Amino acid sequence: MSNDPSLDPAPEQRTFEDLTLLERKAIRALADYIGNGSIPIVGDDGQVRAFEGTGTLFRFGDSAVLVLAAHVRPLIEAGFAFIPLGGGDQTRIRGDFAEATGREDPDVLAIRLPSELAEALEGRYRAHSTGDLFNPNAHTALGYMLAGFQNAERDPLDPRSYSVPMKVLAREYEGSLEDLWLEFRLDPYAHLLLTYERAWATEGGESRELPDPRGISGCSVWAVVGRQESAVWDPGDRVRIFAVETSVIRNRWIRSTRWGVVARLLFEAWPDVGAVLDEEFGPLPGG
Repeated sequence: MSNDPSLDPAPEQRTFEDLTLLERKAIRALADYIGNGSIPIVGDDGQVRAFEGTGTLFRFGDSAVLVLAAHVRPLIEAGFAFIPLGGGDQTRIRGDFAEATGREDPDVLAIRLPSELAEALEGRYRAHSTGDLFNPNAHTALGYMLAGFQNAERDPLDPRSYSVPMKVLAREYEGSLEDLWLEFRLDPYAHLLLTYERAWATEGGESRELPDPRGISGCSVWAVVGRQESAVWDPGDRVRIFAVETSVIRNRWIRSTRWGVVARLLFEAWPDVGAVLDEEFGPLPGG
């Protein structure tokens, strides 16, 4: 496309139903781009097979790191969590584990993968880099998008379920976190609380109702950033990773942990990975 489709700079003032067909198609193009990097985490204990979450793969120099929600860790350590590789193949998740801790309950897990597992995943899924991260000194968030593998309307026994994650359009919660802090342990410096649209776009841009999003835990929260300067519209230039989704609260809010918390975890767990982040991206703020 030669022109950048318009995305409203104040998305909180409009619902999905208010968007034009061109805007819906532009949003769908962005969502398809981020969805290509979403990795399904499938739980299978021999009796029940279900989607347990979503991960994102990063490449930092010679190291590959999988970032996901920490509450799936027991399933992984028990050997009951798998990642589909296509063609009916799948792999268990293994590596060096590092989990974020703190009073804000970040619920984020990073796994430094062995080289053979990293190569297998990179053959199937897109690996992200520091260039995909939101930089508050260079970017402005206009809205947020997520792509994860929820259980509703999905059959984990059907390989086609692994290829298309559900996409969610969201905006930052504008109310006070004080009322929610005690109940949900929210910290404005560590967490991003989102409200999400109950509608999405079909292939033709028409509106359809979203299924229950629970099950997308661990997927990346992408910020839709300001207009690019290039004359050619590129979805990859319009979105940056802002946070990690950790839960859906009362089917009303999406709770996520800001990527600055993830960055601190990587610096503390693996200084050589932190050095790559620091060299290529610069210091990341905690919130």
